Amino acid sequence: MKNNSYIRYVSRQVTIGGVFIGANHPVMLQSMTKTDTHNIAATVDQCIKAFDAGADLMRISVPDKRSAECLATIKNKLAAAGYHQPLAADIHYSPALAMEAARIVEKIRINPGNFSTTPDRSSSVGIMKTEDSTAFQENLRHKLKQLIDTCKVHGTAIRIGVNAGSVPRADHHHKHITEILADAGTGYLQVFESLGFYQTVVSLKTSNPATTAEANLLMIKRMQKERMCYPLHIGVTESGNGISGRVRSALGIMPLLIGNIGNTLRVSLTESPENEILFAKSLVSAGKRLLASLPGALTGRFEQKSPKEYPPDNQHGVDIYSDAANTDDLIADVAGQFVCADSRQKPGHITISAPRLSNRSMADETARQLMQHSGSKSTDTEFVSCPACARTQMNMEKLCAVVKKELPGYPNLKIAIMGCMVNGPGEMADADFGLIAAGKGLVHLFKGQTLLKKNIPPAEAIATIQTMAGETMARQGRPPQ
Repeated sequence: MKNNSYIRYVSRQVTIGGVFIGANHPVMLQSMTKTDTHNIAATVDQCIKAFDAGADLMRISVPDKRSAECLATIKNKLAAAGYHQPLAADIHYSPALAMEAARIVEKIRINPGNFSTTPDRSSSVGIMKTEDSTAFQENLRHKLKQLIDTCKVHGTAIRIGVNAGSVPRADHHHKHITEILADAGTGYLQVFESLGFYQTVVSLKTSNPATTAEANLLMIKRMQKERMCYPLHIGVTESGNGISGRVRSALGIMPLLIGNIGNTLRVSLTESPENEILFAKSLVSAGKRLLASLPGALTGRFEQKSPKEYPPDNQHGVDIYSDAANTDDLIADVAGQFVCADSRQKPGHITISAPRLSNRSMADETARQLMQHSGSKSTDTEFVSCPACARTQMNMEKLCAVVKKELPGYPNLKIAIMGCMVNGPGEMADADFGLIAAGKGLVHLFKGQTLLKKNIPPAEAIATIQTMAGETMARQGRPPQ
């Protein structure tokens, strides 16, 4: 999407506890705990660290009844420590758990696609079974009615989370994923409105930055057309960690912030919640600064194509200057400048000048990752990983570190590292290989959407990928870099 008109999106106001979101209120920053919710002390501690870093809301995963029962104690302990910020519960598949959580916390996050149908694991892993859209909405309306009635009584807000791996695909095979996401989001909102519920926030996310930005822009147009302008929660899902994860997130979030889009955001890093909040603050600050400097039209770098679609001898370069003095601020600033730059052609190189940055290599690596994640030039393996939550039965940061160390140097190869089956098959559907944590230090290994091996050590999965990826590159006549 090129030469986009400047967008000023003003949503309706939604109340989350004693906090307002949407309308003209500041962007709300949020994160999610990575602890086992049963471990109340660790979960409370992680919430406190995030709140101290600047979080306005914390989300807690509720995978089972015991976790739901822990929410009240967690909330009370936070209040006793002087923290009264709202909490959200993350629910998958179970309306009953969602109702229980809705009586305790100020907001629940559900994915309606996981409530109305069950993923078809036998064929297209993680993709919803095909069914008539009218029947789908009626089924969803039936399953949501009691939950929505509970939320009305207790004043609980709901975030509708629409993720690429779990949207219904009825008659959508001819549509782009951005349209599928916007169709699903609009349909879900219609169901909620038919049940008389309006305390709703909506999010559309993928692990692809350009697709995420495109989907949100399309969703805005749909909501404006239908006169249902709800607050938008923005973010890139499974963005990974380190500089790579930050660049991926920034490329999906900054085009929206610069267009004055986004009422709340979460940076999904495979790192601690406070790190997510610190980088989110850098993004919002850079977004405000760039928004104020725009002349009235936004030229966004919203299209992401394969590097093969651009001439190999493209020498067009982008030179970016930044006053940033730390990595978070640098990435937010240069990513924002990059999406504002002329998008008529992809750059052959990016040069970043950051004289206040003490570590020059950080600027060089940021430039390289901008090239990689904007689709301009693939020079290395692309990694995506979920941020982890209470459902994860493995240390995701350590797993990511091992996989990244052992599998670099495969341009155009995408490897997904997921913490559980909820975020697993569907969200990594476009990856060449995927590892899903299976507990007890083991993983499931996928090639695309095909399960290759179950319950194996990570080292065996890595060795298998090395062998298969090496064979593929050898057939193509290009050795790993």
